[in-house]
Amino acid sequence: MWHIGVHRYVCIIGPVVIKIPRVKLIQFFALILKDIRDLRWWVFKIIVLGGIIENINEATCYFHTRHKLLARLYLPLVFINVYRRESGVGNFTFGGDELTNKVYKTGDREYLKALLPCSHTFDRTENFSYDGVCLKILDYGEKGFEHLLLNYGEQIKKLLLSVANQPT
Repeated sequence: MWHIGVHRYVCIIGPVVIKIPRVKLIQFFALILKDIRDLRWWVFKIIVLGGIIENINEATCYFHTRHKLLARLYLPLVFINVYRRESGVGNFTFGGDELTNKVYKTGDREYLKALLPCSHTFDRTENFSYDGVCLKILDYGEKGFEHLLLNYGEQIKKLLLSVANQPT
């Protein structure tokens, strides 16, 4: 089964999940043809290298922290990351900014400041799994996620459990 993410393709095969970077060369060349003067490094980075950077960030975060909230990374190969498939995906109900608003209401501005760069992860319910016992974060490739996890791991766990549905 294939899913198309913002920067990566996600392929689920039996007990493993494989994340492959999307290299959007057609979009990149279309931008060049449109107006080469407007081309910036960040455009190249996002369109061409975005998935590769996310794979590197996930591997770095996983191996630096080995945090229990992270989905188990079996094999990081930069162009392909292989993970253990987690059960309980889809057991969350929350709207786009609901988690950010909950953090804002805590009054902890440092926590909020650490969470905001990782908004892609926390805006999508399919980035988490919960099987009634084990809570896992499945997408953690954003810059700053390691800092967030190391400094606010327990708060993140409580935050996610506050919006988790008990599996049936």
